[in-house]
Amino acid sequence: MEKRISPDADVADLELEAVIGFNGHGPTGLKCHPDQEHLVFPLGWTAPIQAINTQEQNFLHGHGNNISCVTISKSGTYVASGQVTFMGFKADIILWDYKERELIARLSLHKGKIEDLTFSLNDLYLVSLGGPDDGK
Repeated sequence: MEKRISPDADVADLELEAVIGFNGHGPTGLKCHPDQEHLVFPLGWTAPIQAINTQEQNFLHGHGNNISCVTISKSGTYVASGQVTFMGFKADIILWDYKERELIARLSLHKGKIEDLTFSLNDLYLVSLGGPDDGK
């Protein structure tokens, strides 16, 4: 006999605890944080931050499509991630606060894909490169 859950029943939201995998679509996508204790990498629509020694994971959620690139500022204060989207649509860049694991800003400057991102040496500037459909 099959037990069915009523659509009105309270069901707790499931929270992502850990993932295993790396989709490998972002060239140079696996980044080591300057603290030498954490890895940041793209995995679909999210970017896990994984402690190297304990395997503990946190997740940067906010993209609406696959992440195409990730970068970390020289000081380790910021993480930036870019995504790919459909041709003609704006692709988001998200600036994250590394310590708080929170979204600071969402930038929609390029069409189609964010090819690469990098911070200036003093962390004051974030440089972005659009994909082949963008030309910026």
